[in-house]
Amino acid sequence: MRYTFAGRPHWLTLGNYPDMPLAQARIEARQARGLKHPAVPRRYLDKYLLPELGRFPASDITPADVAQLLDDLKGRAPTAANDLLRFTRRIFAFGVRRRFLLSNPAADFSPRLDAGGTERPRSRTLSSDELAQLFEKIRATPSVGADNLLAVRLLLALCVRKGELLGARWEEFDLKALSPTGAVWRLPAARTKTGEGIEIPLVPEVVDWFQRVRELSAGSDFVFPKRRRDPRERVPHVGVDTLNVALQRVKHGLPHFALHDLRRTARTHLAALGIRREVAERCLGHKLRGVEGMTGMTISGSAGRRSVNRHSCCRTRNGEYARSLPSGEQPAGALIRNDLLLFSQPLGFSIQ
Repeated sequence: MRYTFAGRPHWLTLGNYPDMPLAQARIEARQARGLKHPAVPRRYLDKYLLPELGRFPASDITPADVAQLLDDLKGRAPTAANDLLRFTRRIFAFGVRRRFLLSNPAADFSPRLDAGGTERPRSRTLSSDELAQLFEKIRATPSVGADNLLAVRLLLALCVRKGELLGARWEEFDLKALSPTGAVWRLPAARTKTGEGIEIPLVPEVVDWFQRVRELSAGSDFVFPKRRRDPRERVPHVGVDTLNVALQRVKHGLPHFALHDLRRTARTHLAALGIRREVAERCLGHKLRGVEGMTGMTISGSAGRRSVNRHSCCRTRNGEYARSLPSGEQPAGALIRNDLLLFSQPLGFSIQ
């Protein structure tokens, strides 16, 4: 089966004729094409599996090798260990079905007993004070770089997933407000988790950030182009782990949080702003169920644009969240430092 990865054509061997009938080959091809985000398992293979076991023939891999692989990972990244086990098990199962292997060395392992354990929904959100401290420390860490700082700002302001932002192309954007709804980012269905395209309104402050990112991208088709040569050509844009590595250099002193927690943080702040639930869910690119999902609501309408505007403006003019003032010192209209933005009495950090 022919497919394209990182802009290059590749072939996937499904089986050998006549051992595999053509009808079965078509079924296998449909299943292979059904992998919605192939870059995700590929990232796990490149980061965890291949560096440890890639130099051995698949037939030489034993359950002890798989156990060692999981033991080395589950202590520091339990969720990643669970995902790695699932992908590894599927890879070897494919080899068994194609008669390349006699057995699956990962078949008897379970995420609960052998990998990262039972996964529990995360609940970590960052308060406005924590966000102010985070951005303050990022700015004080020169090795993070302006492009990474802008990426973190945009993730928080736009509520998008990390892969959606880092894989964005400039052709998806109308920064000159030529659209009837103003400046907008048209995120295509092929790059969303839900499989549905979404139009994301861009307020002037966010447009300014994108203009600065465009200067840094030096004419690339990608908003965040690859910064160094990648021999494997895994993705043509900046790697999805780049921001994680950059933030690890920041000594922010905050309780542990993951980059994905910024989406939950944004959702919490939208609720604090009084944004309706269905509008907030669409701002995060979530599918709506029931009657709400049948209305075809987008965030490019007036309600969605007001919501994105209010959330995006919960910052000072230099793009960072302002610290809450001590209790009793938050009169409506109080000035925050020299940023000339109003402090809202009920919320402590939003604009009137």
